[in-house]
Amino acid sequence: SSYHMLRVERTLAQFPQDPSFDPYANAPEGFRCPWPPGFDFALAAVAWGLGGTAAAIAAVGTWAPAVLGAAAVPATAWLAFELGGARAAGWAAIAVATLPGHIYKTLAGRPDHHAAEALISPLVLALVLFALRTGSRAAWIGVGLGNALAISMWPGAVILPGLIAVGLTVTAVRRAGASLAAPRRSTFCCWMS
Repeated sequence: SSYHMLRVERTLAQFPQDPSFDPYANAPEGFRCPWPPGFDFALAAVAWGLGGTAAAIAAVGTWAPAVLGAAAVPATAWLAFELGGARAAGWAAIAVATLPGHIYKTLAGRPDHHAAEALISPLVLALVLFALRTGSRAAWIGVGLGNALAISMWPGAVILPGLIAVGLTVTAVRRAGASLAAPRRSTFCCWMS
């Protein structure tokens, strides 16, 4: 958390560039930061929009994880709705809102990219299911943008497009042998659950 805030401060000092090299870590050589700058840059951009003051940085660092964590509840509910309907959505919302791990990672005052992951991953997966169900091009664009956003914030997010590609491949192969009357999302839903 504190290192994210240090990177936010350094990003604001040279906005809009991010500090990919840290001369103070791994002394005396320094080191290149191993994770993507997206989360820190997003916090810095919001703080910059609020004036870029120390108070703005503190406010963004304090409230961003809680806002992201709260937004993850309806995102997860939407994913559950796409998979299993309204009842599944309700239970998923309750589960995410009360999971100790989710609460811990999204506490106010603990800015960390894990809060963004908890929002972006279910949102992207829900968009995939929505796009399969409706054929919406805008949803597919959202899937691409969501994947890019996820990868810009967390290196492990590169698995998300891979999982989506495997799921879509399995869906396409199963559909090739199924009748045209089969529901469009069923195979992908079964593969994800």
